[in-house]
Formats: sequence, structure tokens, C-alpha cells
Amino acid sequence: MPLPEVAYAALLAHREQSGPADPDDLVWRTATGKVPGARNLARDLAALCRAARIEPRSPHDLRDSYATLLLEAGFDLRVISAALGHRSIQVTATRYAHVRPQPLGEAARKLDTAFGSTDGSTGRGKAGSSASQSA
Repeated sequence: MPLPEVAYAALLAHREQSGPADPDDLVWRTATGKVPGARNLARDLAALCRAARIEPRSPHDLRDSYATLLLEAGFDLRVISAALGHRSIQVTATRYAHVRPQPLGEAARKLDTAFGSTDGSTGRGKAGSSASQSA
């Protein structure tokens, strides 16, 4: 998954604090230096959540949060689908259909902008009014 610089820097810092360099270049490893299994990752994440005094999360919760934040930031569904490794855009669309649907009034305002209206008027009432939302 593509990472923002702040996340990349945090992972590098974690790796440096984790002890001697790892020949496999792992960021997260067990106390014996091995690749952690799902249970180890879940346990470590739970400990980090407790230390941060936040509700426990699973590794899958982090993946869902990543996708949700990308959607809310306006990224194209195809980009998100590729970042998540979904086999098709339909998988992504179905899984995240619930994420903050834009109100119809917002759609009317965007159309006003596209068609050059400067006052927010759709020609049949103000954008966001019940008339423009029911159209």
C-alpha cells in the first residue's frame, strides 16, 4: 500500500528501535527476529492501542480505515481498489458503498460549478433546497 511520508517515517523509526538490522529488512518482527504471524501482529497492535489509550483495533480495521480515509479525501475508486489489491473495482465499490455518501445538494452545487453558475442557483431554486434534492 502506498504510504504517506509521516507513516513511512514512523515505520522506519520503529524498525530502528527494534534492535539490530534485519537481513530480511522487516519492519515488524518477533522477539526472535522471525516474520510475525497474524496472532503476533494482532497482539502487538492491541498492546499499542492500550498504550495509546484507544479502543483496540485489528490489522484489518487499519486497512478499512485507510480505504475510508482515501474515499473521504476524494480519491478515485480505481486508485483505492488498486492500492488495496482488490481483484476488481466492484469489490471496492461494494465493500465501501456506505462511506459518507454525498448529499444530493452537494451534487447540485458541483453541477452549478461545472455549468458556470456563480451564485449557487440551479435555475429552479437554491442548490441544497428540497426541490434540488428531490430532482
